[in-house]
Amino acid sequence: MHHGHFHPARAQAVGCLESEQATEGARAVKSELQSLVRELLSSLRFYQSQSSSLDIGEILVSGGTTSIPGLVDELQRELGVKMIVGDPLRRVTGFEDAPEQIGSFAVAIGLGIED
Repeated sequence: MHHGHFHPARAQAVGCLESEQATEGARAVKSELQSLVRELLSSLRFYQSQSSSLDIGEILVSGGTTSIPGLVDELQRELGVKMIVGDPLRRVTGFEDAPEQIGSFAVAIGLGIED
């Protein structure tokens, strides 16, 4: 997991983007992150207003965006709930040298697991 706050300058290390393009992309991600946080807060508040709701101790996040530096920590800070990055390979063998972006395959891997 990446530590620290999400900051547009950190996202400039993405691919071959020009510095200006990377900065603009990072601003767009930060804007969308703020929208996501508002929606999640609204959903969490609604859930907690229900008489049968349980305390929320942690939230599992998965997918390729969890590899964006500082994103998971920022969500945790904004929501005030511990974030756990899901490991789609936890129950899969034979992927000792899995690519770093394996989180992007979480749904496909989950669908392929038989319980």
